[in-house]
Amino acid sequence: SQLYAATGESASALELKNAESLLIDNVVFVGNPEAVTDARIVLDIQGGFKAMIRNTTFYGLISQVAGGSIVHAQGVDLRIEHSSFRGTSGAAGFQVPVVLLDGWRGLSVADVDFIDYGVLNGVFHSKTPFNPPNAWIQLNNTAPLDNALAQHEVVIERVRMDEGAYNGIFVNIDTAQSARLAHLRISGLRVNGTGLGGNGVWVQNAERVTIERSWFGYAGFPGTAVALINVDNSTLRDVRAEAAFNRIHANVGCKVLTLIDATYGTLDSQAEVLNIIRDGKYGIGRSPAEAVDVAGNVRATGQLISTAPQGTAPLSVGSSTVVPNLNADKLDGREAAEFAASNHTHD
Repeated sequence: SQLYAATGESASALELKNAESLLIDNVVFVGNPEAVTDARIVLDIQGGFKAMIRNTTFYGLISQVAGGSIVHAQGVDLRIEHSSFRGTSGAAGFQVPVVLLDGWRGLSVADVDFIDYGVLNGVFHSKTPFNPPNAWIQLNNTAPLDNALAQHEVVIERVRMDEGAYNGIFVNIDTAQSARLAHLRISGLRVNGTGLGGNGVWVQNAERVTIERSWFGYAGFPGTAVALINVDNSTLRDVRAEAAFNRIHANVGCKVLTLIDATYGTLDSQAEVLNIIRDGKYGIGRSPAEAVDVAGNVRATGQLISTAPQGTAPLSVGSSTVVPNLNADKLDGREAAEFAASNHTHD
């Protein structure tokens, strides 16, 4: 079935409230190719517990009203599966995204495409040239994870995002009014960089973030693939940030950032701890050139043991500064008995 949204900027096209379990399946939402705002919110889901959008397509829809979006979910655990958003948009200047969650319980998005354009019944639909959305997916404030029915994890899997939005995924949590995001897991994400200098993934105020097997590229203007702001523990595994969309950023509020077999052009990390593992090499605070490569001091409560073979120096140093309390068995390969005592005299 097809549903045409034409309420304008003052109202939602379809508003659903307080459903214990809601399923929207095999629906096509369509906008007017000429309308500058099809609806304030096209699909507005408020209250209840769980909601699922499945096998559903959104064609040529736009909201350019502050507080608007194409899909809005308030206070629910939302799942979007096997669906697509084609030629839909919002307004970056008003922070209007395509999918918006407020006071959310959880989010799962799997096998979903966000594409700049679409064709339905021979009609071309594309609203991103009118105004780019602030994000394809935006999460605002949430409740604390203090019971099993509260904040579920956020999972994004096998999602493709075209270059039409300023941000791909935008987690915009204000800790003055919200709990922090507990768990975000992204896998198999593909993001084309914008021509606007935006971000592929922007996460602010989270406890743990994992991004794996994901790609960022195809950018005509320099942008940031992953931006982490005040995140306790982040892991990027097998992430490729290419072309002009090749920057990874972690601000001073981040605690631990771990990169595992990640490729990028620029790493701008101010995290307290930086771990880089690449090609079996482990770097702490720096990109590893050796099996273990450390920026800073190394402390051990046990021995430092080298099994280097004869003929290979077990240590390599660049400083001639004296090492206090160093007790060596040989000096320049000679035993102590080979040297004369300091009080020895020659006839």
